[in-house]
Amino acid sequence: MSAPHPSFLRKELPVISGRSGRSFTLIELMVAMAISLLLAALVLSFSTKLIGDLARQNERLQTQAVARFVLNRISQDLGALVPLPPPAEWLNLTGASTNFANISGNDLMFFTTARDRPAKEALDGSLSAVSYRLIVQPLQSGGDDFFGLYRAVMGAEESFIHGSASEDLATLWTNGGPFSSNGSSRSSLLAQNVVGFRVFLNFQNEDGTLESQEAPLQLGPVWSGSAAVGLPDNIRRLVSAEVSLTILSQRGEQARAEGTLSNEEVLKKYGDTYSRIISINSTPARK
Repeated sequence: MSAPHPSFLRKELPVISGRSGRSFTLIELMVAMAISLLLAALVLSFSTKLIGDLARQNERLQTQAVARFVLNRISQDLGALVPLPPPAEWLNLTGASTNFANISGNDLMFFTTARDRPAKEALDGSLSAVSYRLIVQPLQSGGDDFFGLYRAVMGAEESFIHGSASEDLATLWTNGGPFSSNGSSRSSLLAQNVVGFRVFLNFQNEDGTLESQEAPLQLGPVWSGSAAVGLPDNIRRLVSAEVSLTILSQRGEQARAEGTLSNEEVLKKYGDTYSRIISINSTPARK
C-alpha cells in the first residue's frame, strides 16, 4: 500500500474571485488592465509635462541671469558717460537688422570712464571709448551663424588721441580703424544667443516734455560753457536710455540652428525680451 499524500498537497489552488465569490471574467481582467494602463499613461504624461515645465523655467532663469549681467554692464558704462568738447562726437547709435524675425541689432558707441580699460594705470587718464555691437557670424569655418552681443573697450591713450579729434565716432570702429580689432581695443563676448539689441534715447524737450528717439543718432560736440550741446533741435538734454535685449534659450538656439521652425516661431516659443531704463546724468543741459 502506498503512503498517503501529505494534506497540503491535496489542497486545491484558490480561484480569482470578486467580493461575491465568483471568478473574474477575461473581459473584466482586460478592462482592469486598460484602466491601469490609462492611469499609468496619465501619470507619465503629467510627469513629462512637469519635467518640461521645470526645464523651461530653468532656461528662463538662465536667460534672466544673462540679461541682468548685460544690462548691469551697460548701466555702468552709460552711467559714467563722458561728453566731449569740439570737434568730437561723443555718442553714436546706428541701426542694423540681424535678419532674425526683423529684430533690430543696434550698434552703440560712446565715451565713458570704463574701469576695465586696457593698460589701466594711475596716470593714464580715465577716458575710454566703448562699443556694444550685435554680431552674427559662424564660430568656426563652415559652421552655423552664431548670435552674440560683444563689448569692446579702448585704451585711454587711443581714446584721447583719436576719439577727441573725430567728428564721426562710428568710423573709428570700422575694419582698419584705430578703435577696431587692429587697434588696442579689447573685445569680449558679453552674451550668446542674443538675437535683438535695441536702444532708445530719451530726451527732455525745451518745454519739459519727454521725447524718445531711436537710431540713427549722432550726438556731439559739447560747446564750451555748455551754452549748447550736440543734441537734436528743440532738445534740452539727454536724460536716459532704454536698452532692450531679446535672448533665445538653449533649446531655442538649437531649433534655430536646425531650421525645424521659422524664426518667428522660434522667437515666439523660445525667446524672451528684457528691458531697462538707464539714467544718464552726465550730459550738460542746453541753456
